[in-house]
Amino acid sequence: MKKTITFFTLLFTIFIFNSSMLNAQNYFEDDFETGLSKWIAGGNNWDTTSSTFTSSNHCITDSPFGNYTYNSDPTITLSQIINLSNSTQPVLAFYHKFNLAAYNCGSGTTYDYCYLEISTNGGFNWNQLKYWNGSNLAWTHEQFDLSAYKSNIVKIRFRLSSHNCHSNVADGWYVDEVKILESNTLNPTYSLPFTENFENGLDKWFVGGFNWDTTSISPSSGLYCATDSRTGNYTYNSDPAITMSGVVNLSGTNLPVLTFFHRYNLRAYNCGSGTTYDRVYLEISTNGGNSWIQIQSWINTNLTWTFEQFDLSNYKYSKVKIRYRISSHNCIGSTLDGAYLDDVSILDLSPSAINLELTALTEGLYDPVSNKMVREEKVKVYLREIIQPYNLVDTVVGYLNLQGVSGLLSFNGVPTGTYYIVIKNINGIETWSQDGGEFMIGDNSTYEYDFTTAASKAYGNNQILKGSKYCIYSGDVDQNFLIDLTDVIQIRAAAILFTTGYVVTDLNGDFMTDLTDVVLANNNSAKFVERKTPPGLVAVINP
Repeated sequence: MKKTITFFTLLFTIFIFNSSMLNAQNYFEDDFETGLSKWIAGGNNWDTTSSTFTSSNHCITDSPFGNYTYNSDPTITLSQIINLSNSTQPVLAFYHKFNLAAYNCGSGTTYDYCYLEISTNGGFNWNQLKYWNGSNLAWTHEQFDLSAYKSNIVKIRFRLSSHNCHSNVADGWYVDEVKILESNTLNPTYSLPFTENFENGLDKWFVGGFNWDTTSISPSSGLYCATDSRTGNYTYNSDPAITMSGVVNLSGTNLPVLTFFHRYNLRAYNCGSGTTYDRVYLEISTNGGNSWIQIQSWINTNLTWTFEQFDLSNYKYSKVKIRYRISSHNCIGSTLDGAYLDDVSILDLSPSAINLELTALTEGLYDPVSNKMVREEKVKVYLREIIQPYNLVDTVVGYLNLQGVSGLLSFNGVPTGTYYIVIKNINGIETWSQDGGEFMIGDNSTYEYDFTTAASKAYGNNQILKGSKYCIYSGDVDQNFLIDLTDVIQIRAAAILFTTGYVVTDLNGDFMTDLTDVVLANNNSAKFVERKTPPGLVAVINP
């Protein structure tokens, strides 16, 4: 009788405790910085360790002092019960990584397993949520919908099971940052268009431990991009992923499109029975991250920043997120540099729209030796009618990456027609596309226009040749469509003051106004460089 009273007293106490947590939409959380006070662990099996972790300084593992034991099922179980009876859409989330033994004894491969299990009756019976085998040495974010388990006495446990056919063992299982909370708390909704250039870190992403991070090594644009292995090659037997931490609502969109730039260097090896590949996967979730669908994969090597575009019309749900994942399980056990990701966007295109991918280089920023610009460049791009008075149709703001590629510029609501493409940057001469304009169909088709291949790609051949590329003239700092003495004087004054930063007088992109900028503007002033347009254009200033 005493045991029965103790059990129900504990049950009632925990029930009250968890009811108070309910209002905060966060029903349970543990980062293991204060030990295992919230858990029941058997013997010396599960314990905290500081040898690896995703945040702070500790995680838990089944075998902190070496490999796990063969013919064992080390388990760590939540000691308190969680009240989910009044929850809306509860989810369980955590980070983990694992290294498990597997062996083929002649009749097929036998595996050791990691099991995630849940109980809705306080731990008397358990249901399997998921299992894992093999190895994934990269910290990985997992998420599970607990809507089917809205009991007032919920528990979870992590169980490693080692019963392979050869008595093999390995390092085991590591778990960190366990949370039970509402889905909309874990996965906030991001507004459209969703854009990410990684200039402000990874606050919009789930990344595991020290896998994915930002790097300043050759980004597509700006100063930073994301990479899976900032300090070297990626880890073998791992699946490092970068996952959107929020969701976007595509349920009411017209034509949702995902775009990004990436490059990659992945291992491939033939061990005698065919080539095995490491891969990059692009995956999408329509339920907030509980399950994933593969969109595309890539293998081998592509060292050039490449623009990718995907139609998401088949995924018009309210809780959509994407992840970009490397998978390294080749047959030789070696790895390479990995993948780099930049300029991610999810946008909704109008049913009537013209999409443009523009290539242009600015004279001051372009280095013909490296064949790229020294930094990205913000530009305004206009569509204008080809008949006088050349009315403005639409304007889009974009960025040219180091290769001068803009990514997708969407002119929504623009009908089929022939248009001049006009480009303007902070201190360059406004430049129009070639005589006659470009015919484009307003059905969401994507068109490419490259100013850099010939002088004639600009109206009136109004570009300068640097190396093998044609560039937009630099030096019109007052934006009056003419590079003249006024611009030179303004740049010289800034140079005398040692002006630094992203300023209009810095023509060559070194964040310093100096003699180099003065000389460049002076040379163009001597050549009377000015805007060239179709005849009869009123002296209009584009907004």
